[in-house]
Amino acid sequence: MEQDIIVEGFLQSISMHGLVNHRLIADGDISVHKKLIDAMPYGTTRQVEIVDNTKLGSYELRSALKDRIMRLRTAGISAVQYRKKQSEDKYHLLIEELRNDILTSSFHIRGDHSKCSERQYFCDGLPKPGEVNLVNEMEKAGLLK
Repeated sequence: MEQDIIVEGFLQSISMHGLVNHRLIADGDISVHKKLIDAMPYGTTRQVEIVDNTKLGSYELRSALKDRIMRLRTAGISAVQYRKKQSEDKYHLLIEELRNDILTSSFHIRGDHSKCSERQYFCDGLPKPGEVNLVNEMEKAGLLK
């Protein structure tokens, strides 16, 4: 039953949401993987990568991320407020800058401030005292690419 629900979601993802799923994070049950292979939800040209969630980083790493979720929300709201104050003459540029702000803030909350110096309105680009950079650990664990 679980497999059927997941396969149905993949089969309808394009028609309902215009979305192609590239990855499924699973619990290691290969029956779901087999059903997806048999169903070929996106035809024969695309494969869905199955990632075993038991291999996705340590509990401590996931807990550290969980503690930073509200910071991501706050950073997003701050970026929108900052860009709203700017001139709307070049609207498409503001949208691109907002996109870059949000991408930078996702690294910022994980402790990587290397891109913050470009966007000094919310961070000077220097690491905060006692803050741990989780980006490398997340990449190694498969939580971030």
